[in-house]
Amino acid sequence: MIPKEFFLNKKARQRLLQVGMGIGLLLLAFLLEMVAIEPPGIYSYSQRGYKGFKIGLSREGLLREINKVTAIRRIIACEPNSSQDLKLTSRRFFEMTDGLIQSHVWICRGKKKVGFLFIFQGDRLARVLRLKSSFFKEGASPLFDRCEPEIYPEMDGYLERQTTHEIFYEHE
Repeated sequence: MIPKEFFLNKKARQRLLQVGMGIGLLLLAFLLEMVAIEPPGIYSYSQRGYKGFKIGLSREGLLREINKVTAIRRIIACEPNSSQDLKLTSRRFFEMTDGLIQSHVWICRGKKKVGFLFIFQGDRLARVLRLKSSFFKEGASPLFDRCEPEIYPEMDGYLERQTTHEIFYEHE
């Protein structure tokens, strides 16, 4: 039992209130983490897209949207016969290159656990894959590390077979 004198002491009441508020904030943060935060995994978008990365965007339009995301610092353009790696060292913008124009797949990497894979059909964006990982490190998924041209034609089959990440598909 807490002695009655404890509640009469103003400093003790303030300390008790501070501890109670601290515990309450920790519980609130835990509940938000469980309810509002997306779980780690690979998210696939093929109907509407993800945020500004809308399905049907042109290459130029997608590059404009990529340039709005300051966390993206690298684009790997998977050309039919090779790959091109574009890196930003300052906060300049990416510019359209021949490699980006010819490529059917762009892989974007950056700070803060950012990983995107953009797949084009013709000149339009057809699919977006987003890697949401708690600990984004090299080797997290070959899809987001390097060009894998043998995987792209059978993307859904590859996603079903891999066991590293849970897969989440876009809902209507």
